[in-house]
Amino acid sequence: MAPYTDTIKIFSVKDCNQGEPILRAVEGTSWKVVLGMWVGPDDSAFNADVQELTRLNSVFDLKKYVKYVVVGSESLYRKDQTEDQLIAKINQARQLLNSLGLSSIPVTTADVYLNYSARLASAVDFVMMNAFTYWEGVPIEAAANTMFEHINAVKAISGGKRVVVGETGWPTDGSNFGAAVPSLANSARYLREFICRARAEQVEYFWYLAIDTPWNTTPDNTVEAHFGILDADHNPKYPGNDWANCSNTSTSSSLSSTSTSSSSSTTSSSSTPGPVTSVTDVTSSTSDAHSGYSISSTIYSIVTDSTLETVETITYLVKCKPVSS
Repeated sequence: MAPYTDTIKIFSVKDCNQGEPILRAVEGTSWKVVLGMWVGPDDSAFNADVQELTRLNSVFDLKKYVKYVVVGSESLYRKDQTEDQLIAKINQARQLLNSLGLSSIPVTTADVYLNYSARLASAVDFVMMNAFTYWEGVPIEAAANTMFEHINAVKAISGGKRVVVGETGWPTDGSNFGAAVPSLANSARYLREFICRARAEQVEYFWYLAIDTPWNTTPDNTVEAHFGILDADHNPKYPGNDWANCSNTSTSSSLSSTSTSSSSSTTSSSSTPGPVTSVTDVTSSTSDAHSGYSISSTIYSIVTDSTLETVETITYLVKCKPVSS
């Protein structure tokens, strides 16, 4: 992944004990890690992450390798927490970092853009918002512009704080959602239009996602498995060699698109992003002796243009599987 990114993000340091192997993997490199602290409907996961983060600070130079700490991922959207409860945990995480000598590490929470209030924005060091215009049923022709309407709306209540996109993307297969049609061409178009405008407006972002996740599907939701820019075997899904080449791109991109069918589109090598050449699952052989689970890791999101001035970041989604006997 080194040609494409230098930052990795995880949602929890304790879940599957993923924090230590990932920090071990980046130790001695220039890579950075965005550490998540999971916030669920009760305090157990968060408290476990508090204890694990404290322990990890005695093992690693976290000040050197940790870029951000993200307290919760869409905990308001899921109604796992009230805003008051979430803000209390953000403050607790900040106090923890201060006590560990890590006060220079910014603290935030990631949530759906509609859940960010001015009060929540005032509690974080920067705003991290998630938005998927696909899941709003927006047609591809308006998808990127609509996304930036959301970004600008959050900027308006951010109190001047920086706004980072925590998740956005477009699926390459599955069922239509309103006027939003999943296809390779539409995914490539949204990728390019969003990335090129983000570059122009200096918006930091996380792209959802790098690798398809066949395990992450149900009979009622066939789309979720197809957000990757790589397929499940780590092969690039888009032809060509011009990842997010913005030299001739505007918000009204000339990329071909599909507006009626999720299975009949084609793309040309001259208008779609090019291949990612290597993917490494740094924790794929790690076992958690305490829980009896092994870690099966999937790279979750990636910014793919190594020439971008904005930060290029990937996120690890960890799926636990029982250790084979």
